[in-house]
Amino acid sequence: MWMFSTDKSVLGRCIYPVKKDFLMKTHPVSLLVDVPEELYQSLQQYLDSHTLWHQNRVFQAALSLFLMQNGVANKQLSSLYLDSLFDRVA
Repeated sequence: MWMFSTDKSVLGRCIYPVKKDFLMKTHPVSLLVDVPEELYQSLQQYLDSHTLWHQNRVFQAALSLFLMQNGVANKQLSSLYLDSLFDRVA
């Protein structure tokens, strides 16, 4: 298992740094997640070939889409999804 963190103190050490503006407006919450190694490797391959994407952007897009598809109706959630999808500052 691999571990990911969106903790601000860890972000400075991420392979794919996050824009500071992106974090400042969204008030991030730290997450520590275990994922299977195969998922981690696939994510790394994707990020290596799509340099405009970074780990946090992928997780924000994926989590917000999952929640919307499973009945969470929230205007802010929709906005976060679109912002992460189109790399706009939230």
